[in-house]
Amino acid sequence: MATSANTPDVAALFSYTVAPQSGRNVASLNAREAAHAPRLIGAPTDKDTHVPGAIKGGNMFSQTVDPIGNLGLTCLVALIPVVFLLVLLAVFRVSAWLAVLLGSIVTFVLAAWVWHMPFDTGIRAYLYGSATGVWNVDWITFWGLMLFNTLGLTGLFENLRRWLISQARSTSGCRRCCSPGRSAPCSRAWSASAIPGPWWRRS
Repeated sequence: MATSANTPDVAALFSYTVAPQSGRNVASLNAREAAHAPRLIGAPTDKDTHVPGAIKGGNMFSQTVDPIGNLGLTCLVALIPVVFLLVLLAVFRVSAWLAVLLGSIVTFVLAAWVWHMPFDTGIRAYLYGSATGVWNVDWITFWGLMLFNTLGLTGLFENLRRWLISQARSTSGCRRCCSPGRSAPCSRAWSASAIPGPWWRRS
């Protein structure tokens, strides 16, 4: 099928996009393809590099699936941080925060040594990920303690505890009287007096 002069070679652009390690770049494309390549794949042009303050894209780290050359051995190496963490928690009874910290250090070392992760990129990812995790955990813990202390000071927590106990006893009684051997249904299940009110209104 004939194509117009302004139509780019989609196959060439696709090969550049999915396989940058093959050595092809925008400069190696012909003039017709290179004119459309920046618009389609976002590659910088010579015009962009001469603009003051222009943002230049950096190289993104691409993880190698099988850096050792043996997929089974690579999987075993990838399991080292998980096994290390479980051993610290279950065998040596190390505190959770310390076990997670040591496990993250082992993970970082393996990523930099086996998978050849750039050190500066790994440090930034480690710090950003740690900050995000600490923030989420602290946020949930803080408001969980706030809710618990509020219920405790107002006395609602004790009401909630008694209400849960009454619900458990009511369910247990219904199971005994509504056994398959009984022909009559359980009266407690249909009695309005057997249903306790909301736990926050009970004294």
